[in-house]
Amino acid sequence: MNNISKWRSRFLIIIFILLLVATPVKAAEIPLDHWAAVDMLELEARGVLPEGKIEPEAYVTRAEFTRMIVTGLGLKLEALRLQGAPSPFHDIPNSHPLKGYINAAKERGLVGGYTPQIFRPEEELSRDQMIVLLLRVMGIDQLVGNKENLSFKDVDAIPDYALPSINEGVRLGLVAGYGDNTFRPADKVTVSEAAAFINRWLDLKGDRYDYHGQYKTVDLERKLLFIEVNRSLISLPIADNLRLIAGDRPVSWTDLKIDQPIAVKLNVLGQAVFLQQKNIELSDIKVSLDVRKLPKLHGDYSQLTELAKYQSLATNNATSSLFNPRLPMDLDNIQKSLAITKAEINLPSLQSVAGTDGTGKVIAIIDTGVDPSHPDLALTTAGKAKIVDWVDFTLEGLVNTSLVPKADSQAKVSFQGQEYNLGDIPSKSGFYRLGLIPANDIAPLDLLDYGPSPVNIAVLLTDSTEAGLYDTVYIDTNQDNTFMDEKALQIYRRSKEYATLSYKGKDLALVVADIDSKGRYIQFANDISGHGTHVAGIIAANGALKGMAPGAELMVLKAVDRDGFANPQNIVEAIRYAALHGADIINISLGQYQDVKPGQSDLALIVNEVVERYGVVVVTAAGNIGPGINTVAAPADANSAISVGAFVSPRMWEADFGYRVGQDSLYYFSSIGPRRDGAWYPTIIAPGSAVSTVPSWMEHPYMLTEGTSMAAPHVSGIIANLLEAGEKLGIKTTPAFIKRIIEEGARDLPNFNSIEDGHGVLDAYKAWQKMKSLKEERKLSGTLYSPEYGSGPGVFAREYVPQRLMLRLTNHDSKDYHLEWSATAKWLTSELKTTHVLRGGQREIPILFDLPEKAGLYSAVLKGDDLDIPGIEIEIPVNIVIGEKIYKQRPYVYTAMGSLDPGQFARYFITVPDGTNYLNAQLEIFPNTSGSYEGRGRLHLIDPFGFEEDMSDYAGLAPYALGRKNKAEAMAFVPEPGTWEVVVYSSASLSIYNSKATKYQMTVDLGDVVNIGSSVLRPDLDLAFSPIPQAVLKKTKGTVILHIWDREKSAPYNGALEINGKFYEIENGRVEYDVNKIKSEMRLRLTILK
Repeated sequence: MNNISKWRSRFLIIIFILLLVATPVKAAEIPLDHWAAVDMLELEARGVLPEGKIEPEAYVTRAEFTRMIVTGLGLKLEALRLQGAPSPFHDIPNSHPLKGYINAAKERGLVGGYTPQIFRPEEELSRDQMIVLLLRVMGIDQLVGNKENLSFKDVDAIPDYALPSINEGVRLGLVAGYGDNTFRPADKVTVSEAAAFINRWLDLKGDRYDYHGQYKTVDLERKLLFIEVNRSLISLPIADNLRLIAGDRPVSWTDLKIDQPIAVKLNVLGQAVFLQQKNIELSDIKVSLDVRKLPKLHGDYSQLTELAKYQSLATNNATSSLFNPRLPMDLDNIQKSLAITKAEINLPSLQSVAGTDGTGKVIAIIDTGVDPSHPDLALTTAGKAKIVDWVDFTLEGLVNTSLVPKADSQAKVSFQGQEYNLGDIPSKSGFYRLGLIPANDIAPLDLLDYGPSPVNIAVLLTDSTEAGLYDTVYIDTNQDNTFMDEKALQIYRRSKEYATLSYKGKDLALVVADIDSKGRYIQFANDISGHGTHVAGIIAANGALKGMAPGAELMVLKAVDRDGFANPQNIVEAIRYAALHGADIINISLGQYQDVKPGQSDLALIVNEVVERYGVVVVTAAGNIGPGINTVAAPADANSAISVGAFVSPRMWEADFGYRVGQDSLYYFSSIGPRRDGAWYPTIIAPGSAVSTVPSWMEHPYMLTEGTSMAAPHVSGIIANLLEAGEKLGIKTTPAFIKRIIEEGARDLPNFNSIEDGHGVLDAYKAWQKMKSLKEERKLSGTLYSPEYGSGPGVFAREYVPQRLMLRLTNHDSKDYHLEWSATAKWLTSELKTTHVLRGGQREIPILFDLPEKAGLYSAVLKGDDLDIPGIEIEIPVNIVIGEKIYKQRPYVYTAMGSLDPGQFARYFITVPDGTNYLNAQLEIFPNTSGSYEGRGRLHLIDPFGFEEDMSDYAGLAPYALGRKNKAEAMAFVPEPGTWEVVVYSSASLSIYNSKATKYQMTVDLGDVVNIGSSVLRPDLDLAFSPIPQAVLKKTKGTVILHIWDREKSAPYNGALEINGKFYEIENGRVEYDVNKIKSEMRLRLTILK
């Protein structure tokens, strides 16, 4: 109050001076003795009624009343934008001046026609029609009522359809009868009556005025009005056309009484445009303001982001050779694996109707390299070389050839204590260059010689065609000190040749990846780990095994070193090389897990760049650190990438592992979306295991491996087929279009949501069908606000629960769209039923959330569909996590019981407050009546940022040699505050124990929480909340408008707040809130999230 007194004294003298010279308010053309004069003056000031053109007793048409409603809702600018949209009804011409208002009302479901095509805009509105419309606008529907509740003499004249609305309107005080106790439902509504009804409607909505308070002072020189709102002094700018009303008559500033109640309405610029001094009964609702800190990645994670390397995405322990006794060593079993995965993704159907095999398409494999000696990777179906290029971006395999020995008369040279025979090998300059390959540099880890005298292999480099231009290499593969019996090699892309070394009884294929033209070095390369060769076989094998695209050619780009890691710069160079040298598709089965910038890592941005600039399709493995949510690796989170998770089917389980599993699933390790800013990742899922080709130095030429590394090449091979099919159909297949048809053609996976299976399981045939029907990529994009990441293409809320957010929609096309909205869950809706998005235009659409209180993961998709265009025009993924608040009551323990089929998992979310000593999760599997455990399962404990903190041992059934136990646990000490995830996984191997399900009890214990609530602060927030009129609380349904002023910016608040634990995006200081929530709680806690 001291602050307010100070303001009063400061302006006291100025006020009395300025009041004497203040410009008088412009006289109104409205008769001031009219019973509805104040109502009309008020609506004129607000722009609801046209200034200076009001005829109080004129009848209101349906179109005019629609304009009044739309303007009253603050949607005038929206209506003006929609004036350019097509007419919503056949009887409203495009030239109709109120078409935009009718469009705006129809989008929100506020008005309808007599039929879907007929509106009758010039028909004069009757009283019963008006009441029905106002109740609909208030969101009050599904009413019941009968004639017995009404006392009007002419109640029988009220049509049945209007009875419920008139009953509710009378109860709310929205409408009354005439003095003779008649209602006259069919009477036409005049402008003055409409003005009175609209103001009563706005009263009930809480939106007649923006701010209620006590008048303090005015500064006419600076055009500022000072009022006290909820014990906070705020200053409001004054509009030039401000109306001053005291009681029921216009007044001047000198007539206003200081410290008396005042109600103020603002215009769209945030200026006071209407001020009325009168007593309005206000509700006694308590309001508090505070700040809540959201969890942030701490320093350790940031360091990991800088230091972590990219690695291949086959699971660490996933490689299984065919010597496994469950899989007999015969060609049928070798071929069966890929035959099954092809069937799962419907490739045979595509190839049979489209006649494709990827011919003419070049697929770049950025990986560990590919063994060119594998017979299945030798030729395409057209007889061309399968591998067209082989480049190594690591520093491995570099051989120094700077030594230039001189040959003697017998064409021999001495080098490193050895004499080598050159024979008649040509050199245009006569200067030969020699070097040594340390065998340990090119040998697989399993074959390394750690003895004191490792083997070195001599190489010869010559300038065979032009003096001084070194281009030809000879390797002493048999180590007989002569090069005369060796194959002449050049850089692989020119010769398509390779050398074969015998080392410890194993054959090692070696290519020349690079030659320094001045002769200073040679770079040799091979696939030391086998990862890249396995990927290549899935994509394009053409031999005993047939990959997805046996007709495709391969560009081999090695970016991963012998330890399975890659410098990010190597990957960047490989991506650029692929794009510049004619790759149609780039397969990246690599990932970095510690990326904390959603879709904004350097590598993700490079992926976006090459896709947009060069038109190359980039396919990436999603990552192998599932099953926790928010675990997709980079660059799989790039906007333009097609990221792929790992799917597994019952047929795959049985053929590859001998397990009998009853339903489709994800591999437990498959990384889960969404991206941190809400974007929809992974894009798709595909078979995450297969028997495929491996290098010649391995025990057998084929091997079973699982990982998202195996899922990505399935998609790359399918895309090669689709690109070929597109050429045959004459369809332009941009990367965005290919991504769209893969998404829309995917097969939904029951029991999984969109962040787990993306758009579903890849279906090659349906993607081809979508190619023919859709014809082009999507041209609409949308973003929503997140308190953690700003704007993103979806919603991912892990530490807050949204209630109302704005979708900002952009049309990048040269044509208009008319969208109808739907959602895959009832708790997600668009406030607009339909939306016109004009060419090159933007729209803002309020998105509403009505989530259950129950903890869990809520996943849905909001879809915008123009019914005149094939396909879905825009999809907005929404994923919201609600944690169990077990810290609210001692003991801090949560228990759940469940049953899971083989290979399935269940998710639980626990909110962990600051000051928690530990989080202990226990899994218990009970014995059945015969004493055998009912299943086999384990726990995964994942922190609020998607990183796995701990994984338990298996509990329940197990091989007897390992011992069996009924309990397993996962633990985190001093856990990060935020929402943790506990995943229960049921082993896919249950069938070998004759078990059909895992029945479990899962318990989470937070121990002792020593500092509950310490993460909530109470700063001095510069926000003022306007009291709510008591009349609003008469409503039993619908919403109320809350008004918030930003004192720091002296403007209506724009931003976002939690209100009683639900998150709202607020524009122009206004937010809709459920009236029943206010009535039940009578308190509002406004919280800023930081």
